[in-house]
Amino acid sequence: MRISTLLTLMIASVLLNSCKPSGSVVGTHKFDTVAFEQTSPPAVSAEPVPKVWVDTNMEVDGLIGGGTVQSKSPYHIRLDYTDNSSSLSALEITMVEVTYDDGTVEAATKRLALPHRIAGRPYETVNSISGGRIVRSTVDIFSGVLRDAITQDASLTLKIEGFFTTHAGTTQSFTINSHYTVRFDKSIKPLVDR
Repeated sequence: MRISTLLTLMIASVLLNSCKPSGSVVGTHKFDTVAFEQTSPPAVSAEPVPKVWVDTNMEVDGLIGGGTVQSKSPYHIRLDYTDNSSSLSALEITMVEVTYDDGTVEAATKRLALPHRIAGRPYETVNSISGGRIVRSTVDIFSGVLRDAITQDASLTLKIEGFFTTHAGTTQSFTINSHYTVRFDKSIKPLVDR
């Protein structure tokens, strides 16, 4: 087979694979992952409180035809808040404590550089409403990561304290106290393209 024919077949294969509909099977993968699931939803608050979750650094090796999906320790704590009022200027984390169900306190949280300040950044949203009209609005996004804060694959309680600073210079404090259970996935199954 000539090189040009082989090259044409390879390009056609890549193009056909990129045109697959979303939700199609990419290949069979070996999973070795962990997920931290919040045991109860956070309390509803009139004051601003960031959304928090544990990022288990999932990595996919080998997409087409198969491979592995793994979680990589140590894990990160991610925070996210959307300010629709555009009244907030910064989010500051002053305390982080991770306590495992057996009573062990995570030593990695002592190495976090606190206070951890996250500045807001503008984000434009575009929505269409009835009549085909396009509505643009701007919100402020506060998004940050506390790296390498969790080292064990075990259920835990995460406590975070901090505050938001407003553009007027006042502060609004918050406390997050959430329990997470751990779920393992050690299976072989198709990886679905989402």
